[in-house]
Amino acid sequence: MTKFASKILFILRFPIKNNFYFERPKLIAFLVFAFLVINVLLYAQNNSIDSLKNLLHHPLPETQRVTILNSLFKKYLFIDPSIALQYATESFDLSQKINFTQGTALAVVNIGVAYYYQGNYDKATDYFFRGLRINETLKDSNKIASNLNWLGNVYSVQNNFQKAEPYYLEAISLYEKLENKTDISTCLSNLGILYRLQKDYPKALVYYQQSLNIREEQGDKKAIAIILNNIGTVCKEQKNYPQSLSYYLSALKMFEVISYREGIATALLNVGMIFVEQKNYPNALNYLNKSLKLFQETIIKDGERDVYQAIAELYVGIGNYKKAYENYFRYSAIKDTLFNEESSKQIHEMSTKYETEKKEQQIKLLNKDKEIQTKDLQRQKTIRNAVTGGLLLVLFFSFVLINRFLLIKKQKKVIETERETSEKLLLNILPKETADELKLNNSVKPKFYEQVTVMFTDFKGFTTIAEKMSAEELVSELDFIFKKFDEIISKYPIEKIKTIGDSYMCAGGVPVGNSTNPMDVVMAGLEIQEWMGGRAGEGEKGGKGESEKGGRGEKMNLKEEEPENKQRGECESESRLPFSPSPFPLFQVRIGIHTGPVIAGVVGDKKFAYDIWGDAVNTASRMESSGEAGKVNISGETYKFLVGAKNISPLQFTYRGKIPAKNKGEIEMYFVEKSV
Repeated sequence: MTKFASKILFILRFPIKNNFYFERPKLIAFLVFAFLVINVLLYAQNNSIDSLKNLLHHPLPETQRVTILNSLFKKYLFIDPSIALQYATESFDLSQKINFTQGTALAVVNIGVAYYYQGNYDKATDYFFRGLRINETLKDSNKIASNLNWLGNVYSVQNNFQKAEPYYLEAISLYEKLENKTDISTCLSNLGILYRLQKDYPKALVYYQQSLNIREEQGDKKAIAIILNNIGTVCKEQKNYPQSLSYYLSALKMFEVISYREGIATALLNVGMIFVEQKNYPNALNYLNKSLKLFQETIIKDGERDVYQAIAELYVGIGNYKKAYENYFRYSAIKDTLFNEESSKQIHEMSTKYETEKKEQQIKLLNKDKEIQTKDLQRQKTIRNAVTGGLLLVLFFSFVLINRFLLIKKQKKVIETERETSEKLLLNILPKETADELKLNNSVKPKFYEQVTVMFTDFKGFTTIAEKMSAEELVSELDFIFKKFDEIISKYPIEKIKTIGDSYMCAGGVPVGNSTNPMDVVMAGLEIQEWMGGRAGEGEKGGKGESEKGGRGEKMNLKEEEPENKQRGECESESRLPFSPSPFPLFQVRIGIHTGPVIAGVVGDKKFAYDIWGDAVNTASRMESSGEAGKVNISGETYKFLVGAKNISPLQFTYRGKIPAKNKGEIEMYFVEKSV
């Protein structure tokens, strides 16, 4: 989920109280008052920034002026927090001047809010505590609770969750006494966010649901949609993509009902990212393009940036690296633009502060005695030059540090990418546990495994079919088939060992031992035969494989449930594997499986590979060579493990008797298949 798509819901409350102080009215005062009433009515009808600024140029009661300054603060808060801070500070100064305690309390909290959105959390915390103390003296429970909620917010955003939680809970307690359900819902949502950030998803969902119940009672569609979106994010982080998609779609529908364009764009982005995770790329691209269009229309740059990042990830998944690069370039350009805008804003604030300090210094110097005026003016010039030089020096070092930071960040990213690439290459050669041991000890000790199930596959008539194909066609066909085999065994705790020519070898129970490997390998073998059979059926429309060799026709059914420690399952709704018709002569596969002890390890220093050795490996190879195309041939040992298992799905066995195997003598063999 991106940062933009998971915005925290903070409902700000700006209570306005007007206190008017008039002396005994005179005629002119009456006319002024009438004029003010007209202006206030116009202000109520057109609450725009320009009209608010115009009101400040008219004679007003000071408390009314405080109210207008607070309104301007709210207008600018999400446009330019630095300007909002100026209005909040002006409101504070005026409230202090006229001893307007309620106005002072509100202005102090507003200053804290401005610093909060500027990311200056230390100053924000200081002002929230100051506001809390003033409101406690006023005994204003509603504003005290609001202060507590903001303190929870400022600690939560700094990941100081232990400090944040008590403030939220205390705020909820006060709001419950006041029966203020709206702000109770806000605090509950903030607690949901707090626990989501700690990855305590069950608690997060409990608080989100409580908040949602209140909003549904109130019929607040916008708040409902935002909470549904947040719940969808929790489900996404749990990788419960179907549930997450359901919540995001519900949020999208609600945003569309109220025509909230920013919310619609955010929900479209979230839905698109879920489809990317599910590899449903056509739907993902459709939703992401809609989101991009809305963000561009509403000029929300950080949303547009996140969409381009998601589209780039989508094209990486598809394998279209050209388009992935194009979209990543757009993402980087917007990200750099946002960074430069933020840097310019900070420099502007520094410059404004410097100019203010300079003017104050000039006023003080003008009040000096005439006798030392010349000396002081010279001193002022020296100070000004020093400050200017210092500022230029600060700006220079800021520029150097920013460039240095960006360079280090870029180099770090390159190193991280190379490290990840190396890690992927190593994990493609060795199992994770073995790779970790190799990196830690620079060597791998051979390990003995009591129970490992080995599977070999081989293609019937491979040499004859291969002679009819070019080398490129043959390699392409084998690559397609073996990739599908890799995909199938990846559903189970099975390790691919190697391929030799047209033979594919894998094993269950290594490098991490388990008791389910006979069932895991047999189920994988049956899926491989099912896929190969489906491919043959599509390509040859009814072509048959080898007829069964003679054997005893006794069939047995065993019931099996999913193995308890299955590690790489797919969704239950996916029942068949996709296959691609081949333009070349179709291969038929023989599969042999045997269970027994092996030794596993890594041999050599150059082009090393993970391998297994033992009599069980040789026996599994004989199972394959003694089998038939289109069949899964298992040994008596594997059969015993399957029969002895407690949780077994419907399987059907055909006993073949004791069949001679090269250098092994007679071995009991069974054909295994899924029962109808």
